[in-house]
Amino acid sequence: MNEFTGKKLGELLAFNRVGTDTYEKGRTALLEALGEEKVLDVEEKNRMHGDEVMRLATEGGVIDTTPRISAQCTMAAPSKKPLHSISSVALSH
Repeated sequence: MNEFTGKKLGELLAFNRVGTDTYEKGRTALLEALGEEKVLDVEEKNRMHGDEVMRLATEGGVIDTTPRISAQCTMAAPSKKPLHSISSVALSH
């Protein structure tokens, strides 16, 4: 695997970490909107996806590039849009 692919895996990992942070910060609202079973399911799938990205980066020999790119991507300013403003239609899909 080349460095470009490692960077792309890093970007995927960054999105994964943003998802984890979003669920941690908005857990109460998400539980109310989605219910415990759905929240736990999404959290588990998100964790599994992050683990898989790290496995691919390790096996591909780009593990040194991937977390570095991920850290750079997640340093961007977070959205100021409140979690409760997401429509229930968007949450149901």
